[in-house]
Amino acid sequence: MTRFAAVTILLFLGSVAFGQASSVTASKKPSAEALIENWTQMSSWSSDQIKAVTTTWKGWDSDGHADVSYDFGNPDSFQVETSNPDGTERTSIGSNGSISWICSTRGKGDKAEVEDADLLSKQQSLFFELAFNPASMKTLQEKCRKIVNAGRKDFEGTPCWRVLCLPHDSRRSVELYFAISSGYLKGLNATIDKDGKMEAVFRVLIDEFGFAGNSTLAAMSGPGLPVHMKLYTGGKLFQDLRAEQITLGDTMAPVAIPAPILALTNRSSSRSARTSKPAKSNSEAAAGDHHKRLISMIGPTLMTASGEAVPSSVLAADSNVLLYFSAKWCPPCRKFTPSLVDFYDQHSQDGDFTVIFVSSDRSVSEMQQYMKDYKMNFYAVPFDRVTPSGLKQTYGDRGIPNLVWINADDQAVAKSYVNGSYVGPARVLQQFGETLSRN
Repeated sequence: MTRFAAVTILLFLGSVAFGQASSVTASKKPSAEALIENWTQMSSWSSDQIKAVTTTWKGWDSDGHADVSYDFGNPDSFQVETSNPDGTERTSIGSNGSISWICSTRGKGDKAEVEDADLLSKQQSLFFELAFNPASMKTLQEKCRKIVNAGRKDFEGTPCWRVLCLPHDSRRSVELYFAISSGYLKGLNATIDKDGKMEAVFRVLIDEFGFAGNSTLAAMSGPGLPVHMKLYTGGKLFQDLRAEQITLGDTMAPVAIPAPILALTNRSSSRSARTSKPAKSNSEAAAGDHHKRLISMIGPTLMTASGEAVPSSVLAADSNVLLYFSAKWCPPCRKFTPSLVDFYDQHSQDGDFTVIFVSSDRSVSEMQQYMKDYKMNFYAVPFDRVTPSGLKQTYGDRGIPNLVWINADDQAVAKSYVNGSYVGPARVLQQFGETLSRN
């Protein structure tokens, strides 16, 4: 196992304040927003009474330890310091809100040598924020292009609601599992990418809540903190960890950026200053170069159901796009839309595609209401760009609902109209699904 993969497992260890929910355990599937909001309300006592937390975990690397610090007032700031029992191997993972990093050394004192020093991608940073400070869920919507309850799924033998959190510029999600019967967050599952490639899949089972022997915390109300976790990799138990001590404070100490990371950022800044074109980040470099024509037609931005603007350049990362021409006033559209939404929710995290809604609604408010009512978690062409874009003339044919599958070169692979005859969007979705299952 690479050092990065091994260290990544530690990033789950700072998760705090996961507890019992109260109102989203019904058999009808709740929204992801409802599950997260219920959890946030349930754990709000922590943000009122705890400003900063440091947790020491034992059981890592033959009774080594990890000190995890986070601040409820700053969800973008955290720090993790790990070491093996004799202190010869150390790793720092953290963020000061501007940069996020991982830095590993071997040896002691002046003889310590840097083994790994790297800045984290947006996907990694989001994962770390979720692991180290649950208050970051309050700003989760801003950092993700999709957050959705993908439905029921067993997690370590417990029936759960699975929530997928997919950050911008990433094909990989962080999965949260909420027990259907109790509302407890039972654990997390994540595939960590490095340099655009899959690094490893990890799973954490939150096995016990408690107060870890801290008298101040024990006197507080609330569901407590996780004090016993089981970590799995490749389906096998990898570590069995228990919190030894939880320390509370008013503020978190300033995050110390390791010297190798400072040197790395200084070199990056110098290179950028010497070039006329700024260097791309890892996530941007790996984003791809697809759909140049489509991006040009749409214009600079796409939009979400809430009206948030998203750069249309995100399409460059997807080989396939499903253009969905539809409107809420159209009964056949309302009949087909749930099938497309379900397909997207189930497959978009693993399949190399996205869906773009092209509206034929009568106003932008009707368009956004349609997206909200039918939980369209994919993007849409801004209402005022639908006609100027020329998408209907190029791909739209004569009527709706119309689904068009286009490849990376913006050529139509399958359409709802074949030789002028209407075959419908279900056929296109079936063809695409069959291709997706073979890849």
